[in-house]
Amino acid sequence: MKNFIQKFIILIAALPLAMHSIFLHAGSKPTFRITPSTPTTLQAPLDFTFRVNYQVTNNTKITRTLTMVPIEGVKQNVEAGNCSKPFTLAAGQSCTLSLQINGSNLRPSGIHGGPVICKTAGAGNNAPDPFLCSRPLNKNLLHITPLNAAASGVFLYFGGIFHTLPQVNIKPYLFNLQRYAATFPLNSTLPLQTGLVSDRGDFIILGGTVVTDVNKINRLLSNSIRIPFSSTDSSVSNDIANLLAYQTANHQIIFIDKNLRYAVVGGQTIALIPDFQSTFSVYSMNLPSTSYGSLGQFPANFSYDLLGSLGSFVQGTATKTAYVFVEPNCPICHEFYQNIKPYIDSNQITIYWILTHFISDSSQGKAWAILDGRVPVGSGYPPTALGAWMYNEDNFNVNAPENIGGGGIPAITNPSPSAVQALNINEQFYLRYTGIIGVPTIVYKDNADKTQVLVGTPSDYNALINDIRG
Repeated sequence: MKNFIQKFIILIAALPLAMHSIFLHAGSKPTFRITPSTPTTLQAPLDFTFRVNYQVTNNTKITRTLTMVPIEGVKQNVEAGNCSKPFTLAAGQSCTLSLQINGSNLRPSGIHGGPVICKTAGAGNNAPDPFLCSRPLNKNLLHITPLNAAASGVFLYFGGIFHTLPQVNIKPYLFNLQRYAATFPLNSTLPLQTGLVSDRGDFIILGGTVVTDVNKINRLLSNSIRIPFSSTDSSVSNDIANLLAYQTANHQIIFIDKNLRYAVVGGQTIALIPDFQSTFSVYSMNLPSTSYGSLGQFPANFSYDLLGSLGSFVQGTATKTAYVFVEPNCPICHEFYQNIKPYIDSNQITIYWILTHFISDSSQGKAWAILDGRVPVGSGYPPTALGAWMYNEDNFNVNAPENIGGGGIPAITNPSPSAVQALNINEQFYLRYTGIIGVPTIVYKDNADKTQVLVGTPSDYNALINDIRG
């Protein structure tokens, strides 16, 4: 009896080891091959849903009915074309296992492992049979890290702009501010983005200075006015979360914490919630016209001379000049190009075109192609940046799907270092001083030598030309 009990204990103790060996065997010589077709190591922002896809192949010699071991926070997407739940595969047959993940549904530790695919227990029982299972190679296992509110705001903002998912790191800074760093895959060539973000993820700060000295904050208050809320839209406010908007005597936009803990001087403060609208576009509508002019104006820390250092190319030879931020897939930019071209051709204005990219997945490749002068062979357009821009606009397709974009020039993936650098410099400037407020963005000096900015197309092109300093 004693020997029987000892053997029984030994068998029970050995069972976990046997199970472990089954999974190891499945990983090295998979009964069911599980291969990813999307990245499997990801950060998961709050309220953001994404999919991770694997191809599952039945490597056995018989038809199998398979199922996935449930993973907390993961939902299997069974739309047409994907593996069903459960799913049956003949020998050698494959299907796509599509996993839907929402950052808000994850436990704080995230997901680190799986998916595990097993045959079902038997007829009428779809539970996984632990004795015949497989999982991906270790390098292809799920590694999903949930992001807090601050990191989520940064992730969604820059990911939305650049159509490339960043890796976001957050460190405490002071009070309700966190310091962020957003990096992108090497093949994207996108530069590191750094700045400050609120702990609730409702605004970010690009550049500028954070002042914490109480005396300095009081001096700022004594020399500033609250920016008026003159918009007819009651939901529009220049304030952001706990930051109150002010305008200094020299027309600089500043924010002061309502609890007087700190002030943000210079730079660009951008609202991320609820609609990711740049505060600068609100200022353009609401600032006093006596100080900023009817078309709005960049903050006082902006230098017009900086525009000349950007990666622009010129069209025209007239004395009157304007700098215009554009995007190769932007239909409104295309409209502006068509309407301003007669004024360029008649020597009334010179345009310095400054490229950005954020509308479509193809925008970056098209911007690179333009900056490198990659016109199609035999097109008749000169192989210069201007020639490529003109080809892009003259062949623009206003009916193109949004994910493809209407710009006529083919996107490239092998840009020159100078094209990469020019586009990066343009966008760093654009983010820093405008917060991405839309294209086209037209910047010029008026007849009173003030810097003016117009977002969108002018209602009166003759008035615009007349307003530009000669």
